[in-house]
Parts: sequence; structure tokens; C-alpha cells
Amino acid sequence: MSLEGIVQLLQTALLLLALTQNPNVPESLKAYAVTVANQAIAVATQAVSRTPTTSPGTVLPPVTVAPNPTLAPNPSRLSTQCPIYQQPLCPIGQYVEQGTLASNGCRSAPRCVQNVVIPPTTPPAQSLTSYTNFTNICERRVVDYQNGMNVLSPVPAGCFSPNNPFLFSVTHESALNTHWRLDADGTKIYDANFVGDSAIYMHDYRDSDLGVIFRHGFTPNTGGVGTVLGIALDALNFPGTNVTGRDFRDGYLFMGLNDLSIPTPSLSKDIYVSFAFRIRGNDLVPYEGAASNHRLVLGTKVTWTEVGRANTAHYFEFNLFKSPGFHATQTNYPCPSDGLAYDYCFYDSSAAGLYAEGKYIPISSVAGHNALSNITTDTWYSVRIPLSQLVRNSGWFSPPSTWSAATLDGVYIGIESSGASRLWAEVKNYSVTDE
Repeated sequence: MSLEGIVQLLQTALLLLALTQNPNVPESLKAYAVTVANQAIAVATQAVSRTPTTSPGTVLPPVTVAPNPTLAPNPSRLSTQCPIYQQPLCPIGQYVEQGTLASNGCRSAPRCVQNVVIPPTTPPAQSLTSYTNFTNICERRVVDYQNGMNVLSPVPAGCFSPNNPFLFSVTHESALNTHWRLDADGTKIYDANFVGDSAIYMHDYRDSDLGVIFRHGFTPNTGGVGTVLGIALDALNFPGTNVTGRDFRDGYLFMGLNDLSIPTPSLSKDIYVSFAFRIRGNDLVPYEGAASNHRLVLGTKVTWTEVGRANTAHYFEFNLFKSPGFHATQTNYPCPSDGLAYDYCFYDSSAAGLYAEGKYIPISSVAGHNALSNITTDTWYSVRIPLSQLVRNSGWFSPPSTWSAATLDGVYIGIESSGASRLWAEVKNYSVTDE
């Protein structure tokens, strides 16, 4: 090899060694540069050893050794001729990994290695309620119904969310209430003056009934965060009549608290409701020779426009706890064959579709909650419900064209009873999230 060739090899080696000092160069490329530089130095060294004595007057240019001693060629390795490998062409999803450095200064052949796929980071759950863990509770109640609208109680002092409160209401579902009338043959007819869902008459109580027949409140969550909701409906020890004169033990009586702070999210989102509950009191006595029943329920109202039909209200409820015969006396509507287990379904099959549609499912049928088929008094049970997923998977009489057009209008916790009944429950660790 000519002296010019030797000089070029050494200059190339120096350039490669200088490249390794750049912090922006990947480590794999630095390692490759060191390998090629060592090979160039080795070739140049062998060429020098075979080159005749330099003729008089020939001056070789000075060679500067790299300042990093770990990267400088090892004189003991200069006599080794390292093989030069062709870089492999790796398939998609793999990259070239340079060979390992041996004691003789040479590297093994490079190889293709599978890329390590880093899974995307799951975004944190977004809270949808203003009242996580029942903190900053702002409660209002329905006190009247005027001009087609519910009238609410005054805003409490220091109310956290006055326009989106926890809304307390009582509905007495019976034939003698003002939103139903009886035809001449005794048929139950919906009153045309109250077009909409059956929850419009939500003040079937007197103020004197609060704290007696209808009791609820929030107490500190000992050892936890937030507060605990206590809720009880007692038409056994405190019988009475509603504002229309109807006996509270006659018909279906519902009291509940509806979280209106949830900003009507689309049902295309994955919405979860989580909480823990326990039953404290559970008493039933036959009323007028008929069985008495009750249930603890968590539910939601979902709104969408049905094609060519008047109804927009759709209810999906979870029976957290119920007496065995609760739905026995209700009108038997067929439930959809969609793989979900239902306690009860109702809908309007007429072309006009005036009335609401609803589904009740046992909490024990929700995946991961099978152990809740037998509830023991004074035992806490944790619940995490994939609410929107279950609603989407359910078969509806007239489903929306797309679930992004359906909105969730609140989440409510309540007790429904019939006959002489007392049910007392507690709920804590409440949250509603979009995940």
C-alpha cells in the first residue's frame, strides 16, 4: 500500500474516532465507528510493516491520537486483521444491532433485533362528577311542579354547584296520581297534560315526611375520604299519605338522589361508576294481604331521539339489593336477547312510542360482581360498573343511530318500595369517571 493510502486510512480512523465524541450520535453508531476505525488502523499498521524503509526526504504527516484513551486503538490489537461485515437489511419492526467487542479488538457480525414496543401511556381517568366521594355536596329537592317544570327548593348557603345539585325527589307510581287517569273500563291511561317520562311528578311528599318516612344525610367517612350517604325509606313504621292522599304503602314509591353535576357526556365514551354500599336495615310485612317488597338501585337516564317516535327517555338501572318478589306483580314485558341478564324491562311498543323505555339488571350479573348475589347485612361491598358499555351492549326498542348522539343525564341512587317496607342503606367512595 502506498504512503498516501496509509495516510488516508489513518485520517479516516481519526475522523471516525472524532465522531464518537459527539453527544448527539447514537451509541450504536459510535460503537460501529470505533470498530471501523480500529480496522482501518490495523490495516494501516500492517501496510506500514510491509512498506520499505522510507526514502530520504519523505516526511509522513503527524497523526494525533484521540484524546479519549478508551477509544484510542490498543497497540496490542494492531496485529489483528478484523473481518469487515456487510450490514444486514432488517425487516420492518427490527433494527441493526452491532456485534459485541472481543478481546482482540474485533466485533462479531451485526444482527437484526426486534424493536421493543413501548405501549402507549393510558391517560388518567377524568372525573365527571363534582361530588367525588360525596364531598362539597350541594343538595336541592323538588318541591312543586308548575308550568311544565319542576320547582326546586332554595339554594343552600355556600352551595358548591347550585345549578347542578344532588337532586332529591319522591315519586309515587300509582293509578291515582295526577299524571295517570283511568278510562271508563278501568284501563290506565297516560294523561296528555303530562307528556314526557313518568318522573315529572317528583314531589309526592310533604315537608313533615322528611326525616320520618324519607330519611337521608351525609356523615364523615371514618377512616376514609369524603362522606357517607345514608338513605332510608320507611313505610312500615311511619305509614302515611302523599300530597294526593295516596297511602304510601299502596303502589310503588320511589325516593332518590340524582347527581346532576355530570355534564351529559356522550354514551360513546367509556363511563364508569364506582362506590361501596352496605344494607343496614331490611324489613318487610305483608300489606292488606299482599306481599311487600323493596330494592336499592343505582340508575341513569339516557337521552336520545327515537326515529319516528315521541319518546326520548331511556332508563338503565342496577338492582344492588332487592327482595325476591319485587318485580313479580309488574307487567311482564319481554327483555331483549342480547346476552345480558335482566330482572325487568318495560317499553312502549306502539308506533307513536309515547312512553319511556327501561331495563333493570341485577348487579350480580355484571362481570366481576357475581359474589353480590347474596348480600349480608352490615357488610360493605365494592362496585365498579362499566355503565356506558353495558348500555351500548343492551338491545333497545329504537336505538340511536350512533351512541355519540345519546347522552347520559345524571346518575341516581334510590330506594323503591311497595307495601309495608323499610330499607336502610349506606353508600361511600362514590365516583363517576370517563376512562
